Amino acid sequence: MNGDLIADIGARKREYEIQFAAAAFMTPDLAREEAGWMDPRDLSDPNVKVFWSKLLESGDHIEAALEVSPT
Repeated sequence: MNGDLIADIGARKREYEIQFAAAAFMTPDLAREEAGWMDPRDLSDPNVKVFWSKLLESGDHIEAALEVSPT
């Protein structure tokens, strides 16, 4: 039972991270302004981690998206 809860929390966290990345792609300047404090190393989804890292680094959401492996 505890394992199911942990797995559910992990799945929800990854889903929220994907939603965050979608919002950051749509409004990259706002995302960097409001969430620029968030360290990419704290993200669990590898694609979101790369996207967020590149967005923080370059400020270019297209360039950041192109760095992510398609899944």
